[in-house]
Amino acid sequence: TLHSMVNLAEQNSRMGRHKEAISLMDDVVQLAKAILGTFNVTTLYWMGRLADLYNDDDRPLEALQLGKQVLEMQKEHLGLTHHNTVHSMIRLAVFERKMGDIEEAVKLAKQAARLHREKLGTTHPETIQAMEFLRL
Repeated sequence: TLHSMVNLAEQNSRMGRHKEAISLMDDVVQLAKAILGTFNVTTLYWMGRLADLYNDDDRPLEALQLGKQVLEMQKEHLGLTHHNTVHSMIRLAVFERKMGDIEEAVKLAKQAARLHREKLGTTHPETIQAMEFLRL
């Protein structure tokens, strides 16, 4: 199943076998697009995880490009305040910082922190995570 493939990809990633993880997750994304549809919440989530795997494999440009694509699709199809959309803002902020665009990273993190504060409150772990990113 797709979930089993995702679990195997995650295990490969934890073991430092990033290329195998990327290959598996890419297969998952392609299958999910065909079965669930490109804009399905789960497909978009797995696309974000693929971007994370690119980042883990020191492929920041690919991570950034896919991360931007995922965020735009989530904004359009899930909405700006959807949990996964806000999480993708933080993900993209990490990628932007790694690529040296501190201004864009801070902008994204501030937006994510504001959205989390409004929806989850100031003491929620995800709000705190977004705020901590701004302190770096």
